[in-house]
Amino acid sequence: MSLSKKLSRPLRAAESESDDEYDDYNEDFGGSSPSVLATDAAEDEDESGDDQVQKQLSKVSFGALARAQDALSKQASTNKKRKRNLEDEAEQEDKLAALRERLRELRAEKTAQNGKPGKKAKTAGKSGKSKAEEADDSDASSSSEKAPHARSSKHAPAVQSSKRAVTRRRSVVEVKQPVVRDPRFDPTIGPKPDETVLKKRYAFLNDYKSSEMAELRATIKKTKNETEKEALKRKLLSMESRQKADQAKEKKQEILREHKKKEKELVAQGKQPFYLKKSEQKKLALVEKYSSMKPKEREKLIERRRKKATAKERKNMPDERRA
Repeated sequence: MSLSKKLSRPLRAAESESDDEYDDYNEDFGGSSPSVLATDAAEDEDESGDDQVQKQLSKVSFGALARAQDALSKQASTNKKRKRNLEDEAEQEDKLAALRERLRELRAEKTAQNGKPGKKAKTAGKSGKSKAEEADDSDASSSSEKAPHARSSKHAPAVQSSKRAVTRRRSVVEVKQPVVRDPRFDPTIGPKPDETVLKKRYAFLNDYKSSEMAELRATIKKTKNETEKEALKRKLLSMESRQKADQAKEKKQEILREHKKKEKELVAQGKQPFYLKKSEQKKLALVEKYSSMKPKEREKLIERRRKKATAKERKNMPDERRA
């Protein structure tokens, strides 16, 4: 293809956009129109030499030449961008290949340490993971290499605070402390028995407790030292309160057993089962407690509870209203 043909293509594209402008320009300077130039260039294709090219260029306007130069510069810039994109893609592929290779090596080392065959390390590259996932895996493996000591839990701090005081005690000689275990209550020997079964087995302890309380009462009467008497009274009071708490708990369980027994009979007749809430259990236990008490004891208990409630309310009141 001749040089005139190569120049005519961008010239035609540039001249077709503004023919009127070029016509006016050429009329003012005694030139011909762009259409005439195009026909002349087509007719004179067979002519060779620099003279023909110079003639055609002398007839072309400066605006058309500027537009042709812009088109050529744009085409060159697009070619450069494509080359850069291709180079960047090649660099990314190289990086990903290096990461995959590093991941294969780490997996092979891990399988070698565990003593398992390294099949997974060979087929790691053929897995269906994306490039981003493989890069994340490689980052995680590199971070695990940097920090070999894992945290005790996810809520624990990564680095221990320097504000925490270090103990000055140092274990010079490690001594194994003996661990005392009761085989009757050890879960390693067998399952833990039910609470009711345990109470039946160790019911004789209640007799021991009652006899011990009777002995304490007798000793309190005999002792003349006030400090010893106060200590014995506190001990007796704690034992009595513990006994009362055990009795209340036993009554509550008895009420629940009775309720379950009745519900079982009703379910056998065709009724839907009904389970008591904890609040309802407390209410039933209180009703049973007050009904079993004497009238004077009941009044005393109600008065004590009322005083306790008023003291609590007074505590929450402001100082002005307390007076």
